[in-house]
Amino acid sequence: MSTQKGSDFGGKLINNLVYEVDISKKQLRELEFKFNEAITSLNRMREEKEKMSQSFNEEMQKMKLIFEENQKFKSDLDEKLAKECERSKEELKEKMEEMEDLEAINKTLTIKERMTNDELQEAHKELVQLDIMNLNSRTSIGIKRMGEIDQKAFLIACNQRYAEPADLKAAELCSKWQEEIKNSQWQPHKIVIVADKPEV
Repeated sequence: MSTQKGSDFGGKLINNLVYEVDISKKQLRELEFKFNEAITSLNRMREEKEKMSQSFNEEMQKMKLIFEENQKFKSDLDEKLAKECERSKEELKEKMEEMEDLEAINKTLTIKERMTNDELQEAHKELVQLDIMNLNSRTSIGIKRMGEIDQKAFLIACNQRYAEPADLKAAELCSKWQEEIKNSQWQPHKIVIVADKPEV
């Protein structure tokens, strides 16, 4: 009887142990499955991280290239603007010099006009004093100022020599020569000594 009870108890114990072993195996398989899932997820995350890192590096490289191109463009633009500014300054300087030359010529012409008017008034007074009313209709009276340079010769010479508009250059040279003529010490020709004799 006791043998029967012991046999039943041993059988139950074995069954319990088998059951617990089965439970443990099942739990172990579940843990292995979860572990494998975790490893797979970790590998996937690592791959995504590498892709993101690669994408980030590529974007940084693109940004670097864009920055370098912008810097070069800015440098070229600054250089171009500096050259344009310098050229504008030179052009302005040339225009200012031209204006100064024109003002000088205008001043000279104004003085010459005033002198001409004064001479014409003097000539008119002299003609009135000579009582020109007694002259007949065929009488030709001309007025010539002594020492006056003919600007036409200067205009012809300037047209042949200079590419720029010859009117202003001719007026400038004529005015300069007119002033030189007023100087009694001025000589229009160069005098050299040849065999102890001065020659022109």
